[in-house]
Amino acid sequence: MPSWLRRFSSLRWRLALVYIALFALFAFLISLFLYNTASTLLYADDQGKLIQHTTQLKALLIDEVDCNRLPLSSVFKDIRLDVGTGDIDAVYVTDADGRVIASSNGTLLNRSLPYLPASVFPAAQNIGTPQIFHLQQTAGGPVDAALVSLQLPSTSRCANATTPAAYLVVTTSYAGESATLMRLLLLIGLVAGTLTVLGTVLVFVITGFMLKPLVHMRDAAQAIALGDLPQRRRLPHTDDEIGQLSTSIGHMIDQMERATTSYRSAEERARRFFSDASHQLRTPLTSIYGFTQLLLRGAKDDPTTLNRILRMMKNEAERMSRLVNDLLTLSRLDEGRVLRVRYADLVEIAVEAVEQAKLMATDGRAISLHLASEERLGVQADVDLLKQALVTLFDNALKYGKQGPEGWIKLVLDRRDGLVIAQVINNGDGIDAGDLPHIFDRFYRGKNLPTLEGQSVPVAGTGLGLSIALAIVQAHQGDITASSVSASNGDARETTFTITLPAAD
Repeated sequence: MPSWLRRFSSLRWRLALVYIALFALFAFLISLFLYNTASTLLYADDQGKLIQHTTQLKALLIDEVDCNRLPLSSVFKDIRLDVGTGDIDAVYVTDADGRVIASSNGTLLNRSLPYLPASVFPAAQNIGTPQIFHLQQTAGGPVDAALVSLQLPSTSRCANATTPAAYLVVTTSYAGESATLMRLLLLIGLVAGTLTVLGTVLVFVITGFMLKPLVHMRDAAQAIALGDLPQRRRLPHTDDEIGQLSTSIGHMIDQMERATTSYRSAEERARRFFSDASHQLRTPLTSIYGFTQLLLRGAKDDPTTLNRILRMMKNEAERMSRLVNDLLTLSRLDEGRVLRVRYADLVEIAVEAVEQAKLMATDGRAISLHLASEERLGVQADVDLLKQALVTLFDNALKYGKQGPEGWIKLVLDRRDGLVIAQVINNGDGIDAGDLPHIFDRFYRGKNLPTLEGQSVPVAGTGLGLSIALAIVQAHQGDITASSVSASNGDARETTFTITLPAAD
């Protein structure tokens, strides 16, 4: 499409052209109606006058010709016929065969009247009122003829008179009316054209004003498409459909902005996740590679050194296996793994988790289960995954809680407000306030990570356990929180992990 023609495809031009076409059609129909109405009224009025004049002439002719026995030629001279006044062009008297007996202009005498066929005269013999016939169209306009019989009525005072059958024909043209209608047509056309031009100007002004919010919306959308999201403030906020559309676009942009922020955050987390995962995997691989080099250099010949190196290689391989399994579990949960959900009693799951935790505890710590509610603690859950989440919290408490017989871990189950609550509580050094907001982050090991008693290295782990527990609980439409407060006796801190799940009756 040429550039000069492309501008006419805009919404403003299309609306304007539609409105102009409708306005012009309306003006045309109104003009046509006015012209037809005026034409009908004018011609109907002139036909009424023609019938009136014809009736009057008939009465005069009957009175003079039939009663006074005067010849028609003298009657046409004596009677004022009003010929040429605009209402009557010519007057003719014919016999029964349509031959002209007398005429107002002295023409067509003894000749057949050319305007009417001979067959119409016998039919009009017994009709007392004039009949109108439409003749040919002339340069001056249409021509009509009025035909009436000059038969003497039975009630006439000259009823005994005998006269041959005769007919009166009066013709008239509508030249004046045609000229009037032509002037009226020109006036209507001029008025319609003027109104169309004014309407066109008004249409362009009004459509420009009405589409101004759309122009602002277009400019703002173009700026937003280029990344300038704050330009949504330029969107119009009115109560009409355009305002509603701009409000919807504003909401959509807000969602886009949140989605963009979330995407960038997720991308950053994914980048950090893969970086941390690579680092975590590289460490055991590097260790295994180093141990292999030691063996190749001759350490295999020393049984004591060989056994020590093999144990360390085994530990690194197990660490790498745990890391890979944890990553696989997180990946499946992130992908929306379909849970094998069924109704389960949380008490039964908790009993199994406590028994497994007791097997994991090798330092004599007390691990117990407490029921704070006598109500049923039913949940819709994937039993294996929910048990894994509880065992993970127990493992975390075993690693970071107080060790030895002085340490303890308890699992408290309760139900409140349609929610099932499971709390894993342990005593110990607690969680540093700076680490508490980040403990569920993947690969987060803490800035103030405690060390094992008698050792200078931190507690072993991949930094994914709590992340897995959080993902499992969220997959069950639940939530998990952590807190660490000073104990009531003041000699230790109590760390509490709280799992909240929807109850199932």
